[in-house]
Amino acid sequence: MITIEQLAELATAEPVEPRGWFRWLHNHYLGRYGDMHSGMLFGGFNKAWQQIADKPEPAYKQLEAPDLWVQVLNRHAWTAGIHLLTKTTIAFWSRLDPFARSAFFAGLTERDPSESVMNALLKLMPSMRFSAETLCQLACNAIKYNRMDLLNAFLKTDLDLTTEIERFVGYNTPDDWEAETLTQVSHRVIDMLLEAALFWNNCPAMALALEHGASPDIPIWQVERSYNDKHCALSFALAEKDQPMVMGQAPIVSGSQLIEGHALVDNTCPMVRLLLDAGADPAGNCFAGRNSPLFYAAKMKLDDIAEELVAKGASFAYSPERENTPVDVALAGCESMVLPPWKGRFFGYFPKDLDWIEQEIGCLIPLVPISAKQAFHLGGCQGGQYQTILGEIISDPERIRRYEALGLDTQLASEELCRAINRNCYDSLHYLLARYGDDLREKVFAVIWAKKPEFGATKLTDETNNVAR
Repeated sequence: MITIEQLAELATAEPVEPRGWFRWLHNHYLGRYGDMHSGMLFGGFNKAWQQIADKPEPAYKQLEAPDLWVQVLNRHAWTAGIHLLTKTTIAFWSRLDPFARSAFFAGLTERDPSESVMNALLKLMPSMRFSAETLCQLACNAIKYNRMDLLNAFLKTDLDLTTEIERFVGYNTPDDWEAETLTQVSHRVIDMLLEAALFWNNCPAMALALEHGASPDIPIWQVERSYNDKHCALSFALAEKDQPMVMGQAPIVSGSQLIEGHALVDNTCPMVRLLLDAGADPAGNCFAGRNSPLFYAAKMKLDDIAEELVAKGASFAYSPERENTPVDVALAGCESMVLPPWKGRFFGYFPKDLDWIEQEIGCLIPLVPISAKQAFHLGGCQGGQYQTILGEIISDPERIRRYEALGLDTQLASEELCRAINRNCYDSLHYLLARYGDDLREKVFAVIWAKKPEFGATKLTDETNNVAR
């Protein structure tokens, strides 16, 4: 049980910066590293809060000091919510500041998103006032648990949704590159709501955020200790197309359907449709790398979307505006941006294999320097790797022809050729090497077979059997 001295100390202690969606770039980061950084979350008096509990009886009945309780709750409402001090808070509700009331529910709904709590929040909303931080957190929780009634109510408050909130990553002492990258993401409340809707695959919430002024071109940064992935809204929607629906969300059926008053005419990628209808740049933004939506459409085998993006202005042309080229990453020297040496030249291949291709095959056919190609960063463990659009479709000659017709340059770089060989893409190489004539093509295959006799074995066996028959 807490003592009067501890309660008095809490009443004058400096409030802790609240944790929440806007403070941590994504809730999965918080869930993974929250315990590691508990000092940031709860401050130096966490032990005192752990002693405050509404079990077996309300805390305020365990220690009769109403004025002190009101001071503590007004000063630390968000933390009180996180520690589930519900009965005690409700007992003093009429004496709480309206901003403290919303802050309490911001913490409470993060720990207890039950239907009863959400319904109580909706009922008590008229007695609250909202800071940008509390409204952002509450609206993000409404999005996460698909409470569109709550989200609509939050969006109708008198708070300016373009208000900016300071954000930070989960490290107590972030590196300079993290702090600099953080300045490039949006700090506006409405944009963070769009980010939450994208993250939780909530199309109705996404439509509402766009309707209330969210930018369809927001940068999205997913970062953990050794994971560093950058997206625009379009590329994120394409990359995450297979993620599950949010809790309670009805599946989107094919054909035209109204979602909160917004017509969706395509079931394949409704989030992409909403963004494009809202004016999203089909080429994305420089934060993610120009034309990253086109890359992810190819990666996720959404070729009809890729065609639409090209028709609306996306391009296969090399863009110098992309960030973090392999050279840039190599010089950065940061764990979460640089691949370990065994991964090869940032495309996932051993240097010895690339050297062999350049020396043995590069003397037969011209190979394009990878630096002249548009490459895209795929975040992952220890920083991820890069890939090109041709590298993503290299195993399917029909897709290669389709993307060629859209304007993709299919001259090979060493990294793309290495991928084709490693994946046994005989048919694709047979097609791509045809431009050099049958004689050179056969010489290239001879070099490959000398090093990798099993390359194309299944295909060659099938052809031999067909001839025999």
